[in-house]
Amino acid sequence: LAQDRQRSEVRRRSAWAKLERDETSIPDYTWDLEELRLVPPRTRAILYLHIIEGWPYADIADMLGCSQVAARMAATRGRQRIATTLREEALDAPA
Repeated sequence: LAQDRQRSEVRRRSAWAKLERDETSIPDYTWDLEELRLVPPRTRAILYLHIIEGWPYADIADMLGCSQVAARMAATRGRQRIATTLREEALDAPA
């Protein structure tokens, strides 16, 4: 049990460190990372870990100290927020 907590803490620190780095230093995902800035940090972490790093929601929830349902819901809301913002930008763009 203590080792699981220690592993979770190490993963948590590693994930936050990745998100705190200058996101322009990762050229393969520049568009993904730019859009991730539209959501709050916790949601950004969930989306980054799931979509880009390929982590399952169960591991993300364990790392962030929330339920798997809460992690999935945050991801859903984050995707919706990004989609809404992108739609609004597309409508505002000159034709």
